[in-house]
Amino acid sequence: MNQQRVTLLIMLDLSAAFDTVHHGCLLSILNSKLGLDGIALQWFDSYLKNRSYRVSVNGELSKLSYPTAGLPQGSCLGPLLFNIYASGVLNIVKKHLPQIHCYVDDSQLYLSFNPDNEDDQYHAVQAMENCLIDIRKWAKSNYLKLNDDKTEFVIIRTKQQLAKTYISTIRVGNTDIVASSHVRNLGAWFDERFSTETHITKTCGSAFYHLHNIRRIRKYLSQDIAETLIHAFVTSRIDYCNSLLFGLPSFQISKIQRVQNAAARVALMKSKYCHITPLLKELHWPPVTYRIQFKVILITFRALNDMATSYISSLLLVRQDTRYSLRCNNAILLTPPLKNSVAKTGDRSFTMAAPILWNSLPSEIRNIHKLEKFKQCLKTYFYRLAFQTTSLIYYFNFQTITGFLA
Repeated sequence: MNQQRVTLLIMLDLSAAFDTVHHGCLLSILNSKLGLDGIALQWFDSYLKNRSYRVSVNGELSKLSYPTAGLPQGSCLGPLLFNIYASGVLNIVKKHLPQIHCYVDDSQLYLSFNPDNEDDQYHAVQAMENCLIDIRKWAKSNYLKLNDDKTEFVIIRTKQQLAKTYISTIRVGNTDIVASSHVRNLGAWFDERFSTETHITKTCGSAFYHLHNIRRIRKYLSQDIAETLIHAFVTSRIDYCNSLLFGLPSFQISKIQRVQNAAARVALMKSKYCHITPLLKELHWPPVTYRIQFKVILITFRALNDMATSYISSLLLVRQDTRYSLRCNNAILLTPPLKNSVAKTGDRSFTMAAPILWNSLPSEIRNIHKLEKFKQCLKTYFYRLAFQTTSLIYYFNFQTITGFLA
């Protein structure tokens, strides 16, 4: 963050990853790496094996087939078993790169380098290509296949760093992959300047498409059912990964706000000229800006209360208690990182956003340690901020707070 470095991000693509998990290899990994034996190993053996399937065509059934590979689709245990099966790739990456992020069969390789140094760029490409060679060998030996031509990469950089970076292709197997202007990462779109313009455009387009279909049948629906459909097909999209939108200019946030405004008018069957604030207030829908802040603060709460992954918790620095015994110091405060007065690329990062938003909360909210109570109070707090139902200062009943903290 704010170190004037460029990030090379590669999105790996595995072909039918869940369907090619070899049962024998998985059981061997469970035994050798996790130490499972006896009844525990037999339980996994019975879970994986003796499954059968057949195909029906025009009413005719094929013979039963008993697969020796693959994990049950849609199961809760499937992703966990695949993570165990693919854990070997982590050891390979450690030999070449500092870090790797994996989410089941979606893996992201990334490496930062100094764009002013040509040798640094060359070594970054070499490290990535050597890492990809070893990953392809590992995948082949474990009955997995890396799709060379579907692998994508993007170079995240500022406008000023564009002319300094000469990397245009990465060699993956026998294919030269050309740098993309944007890639899709777990449903979110990353562009080379991390402006999220592509993500916002595609999110709004998808949300308006579903909202148009709901509007066509709105007169046949009750308000509760209409709101349920809107939350399922529209609100879920504008809320997905919205923590990435913190700190964006208002003209970008306003694009998503227009989606929410349109959804509110459809839900309440109002015209497009109707004033939006009373509608959002009636629906208890905080505006998009507050929804973004809510998500960042919720992630912060989870990180501070051991409900988040370690790499997120490590981004936060709790402020040490001062020598003054003031009531405001009873609640946890965070120390923001030192801000570079020149570089701006890290101003929207979680490391910078979390302390700003968390420290701005009333101490009564920061003192809550139960997740559901925290979410409830935080929603009420933002609702009052958004619609000015009371003073901007959030008052709590002392007895209520005592009950929350008990």
